[in-house]
Amino acid sequence: MEDNEFFHRARKRIKEVKKKLDLLNTKELWTQQGYADNFERFHNFVDNCERIDESKCTQREFISKYELPYKPVVITGCQENWKAKEKWTLEKLARKYRNQKFKCGRR
Repeated sequence: MEDNEFFHRARKRIKEVKKKLDLLNTKELWTQQGYADNFERFHNFVDNCERIDESKCTQREFISKYELPYKPVVITGCQENWKAKEKWTLEKLARKYRNQKFKCGRR
């Protein structure tokens, strides 16, 4: 199969899936399932995902322990020197985008 044909098929399939997801993300469905009434149940979960500090894990170790076995992991410490950490505080974002509406779960 040619690369262009593969990418065309992949894009087409992604578009189909996104269209189906849009149908699932309707306000009516959230109301029907009761999701809009009680967010508390989403806070009650067992956090069983391992966390690693990026400065204490070598590339080789990461590949062997997590990438090759497809094991999920949360990588911490990556953003320590990230300028957005100072610029994107909740207060600054709330002030800047106070009148902005955001779509959740959509393109």
